[in-house]
Amino acid sequence: MHSTKKKSKRIQKKELKEITRITTIYDKILDYIRKNKNVKGNEIKKALNISSKTFNKCIAILEDAGLIEIEYPPVGDIKLKLKEGESSWLRK
Repeated sequence: MHSTKKKSKRIQKKELKEITRITTIYDKILDYIRKNKNVKGNEIKKALNISSKTFNKCIAILEDAGLIEIEYPPVGDIKLKLKEGESSWLRK
């Protein structure tokens, strides 16, 4: 009976950790890029349902932080990818 209480408490702690995890728009963008590799900007905006203004601010911050690389082609949509070596510590 005593071990059942300990197990129950461990399960409750695990559930609490999952509930209290905060995910920001930056996390969502990074997760999307990580899962889909080299992606276009409009694809991310549509998938995450975020405005162009918010998206542009977020990717500028992520690029300045050295987390992503942004490719600006002469024509067409921007492409984003994780900066090499950065994906190992990002949330999986």
